[in-house]
Amino acid sequence: VSGRRCIRALQKRLGLPEFELPAGEFGPMWPKGLVGSISHSRELVAATILQDAIGVGIDIERQERLKLDAVRRVATKEEYSRYSVVPDFDWTLLFSAKESVFKAFSPLARSYIGFQEVELLLDATTQSFSLRYFGNTIDKGLFEKSEGHWSSFAGHLITVVTVK
Repeated sequence: VSGRRCIRALQKRLGLPEFELPAGEFGPMWPKGLVGSISHSRELVAATILQDAIGVGIDIERQERLKLDAVRRVATKEEYSRYSVVPDFDWTLLFSAKESVFKAFSPLARSYIGFQEVELLLDATTQSFSLRYFGNTIDKGLFEKSEGHWSSFAGHLITVVTVK
């Protein structure tokens, strides 16, 4: 409910006519010419609407939420090797970034993407990440037209992926 209220506020702020978001198999069904994404934790909600993209995904997670035993399901072998040597690395960032990837790409592919199908290269300096796709249900060229970013706010990580 809070996510939909956030969308209503964005509609007004962007000067968009009010619209409903019926549920779809791979997330809400957005009006023609718009893409968007909604996420929430127990404390915060985040949403976005874009007109100049073909896909967007947003995720918000409480920092240090991901338990160490779940890391092997989320991280590829390469990601695990790369980030396990980073002092105090919060694996929740990798989880949240992949959730944003799934939200951006699943509606385009009309199928779900597994954690091991996507590999992320995080850049802490720019708080951005690039994507590599190992699956076969999505045009790999779309991944080249995507970008990911993250920030932290109030004990949470917020990640977003846009597909242009």
